[in-house]
Amino acid sequence: MAGLIGTGGALRGLALAAFDLEKGVFVATSAGIDSGVDFSRMVIYLRSGYLASNSLMYILGLLIIAFAGSYVGKLALGHIDQKYFRQIVLGFVLLIGLITLGRAISEMIR
Repeated sequence: MAGLIGTGGALRGLALAAFDLEKGVFVATSAGIDSGVDFSRMVIYLRSGYLASNSLMYILGLLIIAFAGSYVGKLALGHIDQKYFRQIVLGFVLLIGLITLGRAISEMIR
C-alpha cells in the first residue's frame, strides 16, 4: 500500500531510524531494500509487457544515473555528522508527512 500512495521511502526511513543505525549502514540498508523492490518490479513489468522493447534502452542510462547519484550521495554523507543524521532523516519524514496531510486535506475540501 505504501508503494501505491508514494510513502514507501518515508515509512522505510522511519522504521530504520527507530534502530538508530550508523549513517552508512542506514543508507546501505535502505538502498538494498529499494534495489530489491525495484528489481523485482522491473522483472514483473518486463514479463507483463508493460515496458515496450524500445524503452529498454533507457534502463542502462537509468542504471548509470542511479549509481552516479549513489556516489554523490556517499560524498555528501561524509560531510554530515552522525549525531545530526538521524535528526535530518526524521525531519524529512515529518516534512513528507505534512505534505501528504496537506494534500489529503486539500482533496477533502474540493
